[in-house]
Amino acid sequence: MNIPLFLQAFLLSIVAVLATSFLHYESVHRLDLLARRPGSRRHYVMLTIICGIIAIHLADIFFYSLVYRFAIGTLGLGTISSATISSPMEMFYFAAETYSSLGQGDLLPTGAIRIISSISSLNGLLLLAWSGSFLYALAHRPLPSDDFI
Repeated sequence: MNIPLFLQAFLLSIVAVLATSFLHYESVHRLDLLARRPGSRRHYVMLTIICGIIAIHLADIFFYSLVYRFAIGTLGLGTISSATISSPMEMFYFAAETYSSLGQGDLLPTGAIRIISSISSLNGLLLLAWSGSFLYALAHRPLPSDDFI
């Protein structure tokens, strides 16, 4: 049975969304546990959490770069104009561009991987918003009575 390219791209996108959402949930949960530790200095904890959130997003983007590489190289779901599959930096750049919805326009997906890049943008927006709301809630959490600035 031959699965249509569109359906392959859609299923690969669903796997990527589930994987990055799981990674994000588990990581943010652990960062929240870190923030709740008694006796920790709030300033240092916030800086650590911000660095952790950036690392989470970089890991998500790296995962998407592997998805694009697999989709183009192994499955043959399309190409990215002006990019070579052998360049991990270009795959990472394209993944970051789509994940963040930046869309410079210098690299354009063709073929069925357009589905992956569209869903990647939606996923990235949701995960970025999740991180922002987590930081907002953390910054506005009441200080424990024994915490000093």
